[in-house]
Amino acid sequence: MKPMEKKSNDTFCIVPFIHLSTAPLGTLRPCCFSSQYKVSDENNQPFNLGHHKLAQIWESPHYEDLRKEFLSGKAPKACEFCFKEESFGKRSKRQKENDKYSHYIDSVLENNKKRLAPKTLDLRLGNLCNLKCLSCNPLFSSPIEAEMKNQWPDHYFEKRDYENITYDNEWFSTKQFKENINLLLEELEFVYVSGGEPTINPSLLHFLKEAVDKRKASKIDLRFNTNLSHYNDEFYQILPHFKSVDISISLDAIEKDLYLIRYPLQFKKVEENLEKLLLLSGEIEITFNCTTSLLNLFSLKDFYQWVDGKSQQHRRYFHISVDLVHEPTYLNLIYLHPSLRNQARAEIQDILSQVRLKSAAKKDLESLLPLIEPSENRELPEDYIHQWGKRAQFMKTMKDLRNIDLEQLEAMKIYE
Repeated sequence: MKPMEKKSNDTFCIVPFIHLSTAPLGTLRPCCFSSQYKVSDENNQPFNLGHHKLAQIWESPHYEDLRKEFLSGKAPKACEFCFKEESFGKRSKRQKENDKYSHYIDSVLENNKKRLAPKTLDLRLGNLCNLKCLSCNPLFSSPIEAEMKNQWPDHYFEKRDYENITYDNEWFSTKQFKENINLLLEELEFVYVSGGEPTINPSLLHFLKEAVDKRKASKIDLRFNTNLSHYNDEFYQILPHFKSVDISISLDAIEKDLYLIRYPLQFKKVEENLEKLLLLSGEIEITFNCTTSLLNLFSLKDFYQWVDGKSQQHRRYFHISVDLVHEPTYLNLIYLHPSLRNQARAEIQDILSQVRLKSAAKKDLESLLPLIEPSENRELPEDYIHQWGKRAQFMKTMKDLRNIDLEQLEAMKIYE
């Protein structure tokens, strides 16, 4: 085994060599899963895709230093979430991306001085949305931004994290942004778009039309998330122009739990819009992305059984991928009360034995088990009490503002 090959197995990640990721404010980050939110210049000023040239960003010392860390076999601090998941036995984004883009790894390792152009793009054009999901924040949801500015009490700890941010939704209207997009379209093979809610975003629709008009869509695999609260005919009619499309439905529960978690989403509307999606033509894959936290841990069984029922009804397999909530921290599964851990593990085992899942979906679900081991097998986090207090304040604030009682969700009950 060559030295570089071993590094690629241990810590190497292909992402910073081929991928560009924007945040809703136009700033850049190594990827959507990175704990490092801003790629910055030598003066620690964040780059912005609407205000800086693509080459200036892509060839910056910040990116180059990150690439060098991976090439030297290090595990960068910015990528701690992936390595943390791997330590629990969960298959991380790093590992998945390395598999998906393995055909680029050899050329990067053997000739790392020759820089590739970005091949994949994660594009977030602002925070325009129509929901107030409990695991979301003002950066990704315009209704939560408005709620934060107009209703969040000054003493609420979450407000301190977001109130001083300048919420810029003009960066993707600049001449520089359009120039950067034109350059990116020349080499892009994969585009992931999210929000906000992509299907209600006119700027995102314009971007997709640009890709079609410039005859670039046919070589691009497109993936986007949607909460399925809304069905936009104009948006969906453009999808068959792309090489392939993966519609990832952000859904974590059904019925009343869904209403609480993805407030104020109505489950009936989701079911109606799903039936419309299933009528679309072309190379279109429909998957479910389940954001897993203390909010929905005891709703998973009903959710998985519902998806399985849809698979049987329509005679097609719907994959379920599991993403863990790392922020806000107090919703992470490792903070589950010890008295509930055996019950939660039993419910996951029930899903594994009762629901038809392919290997990848099984592995995703099984990866939750180490996080909720009984307390005699795994010590509680040192900040357990601190996070418990933050969760209690969060629950009280949501009850005051939205009149929703989160103690209806089993894992969110307050235990003395």
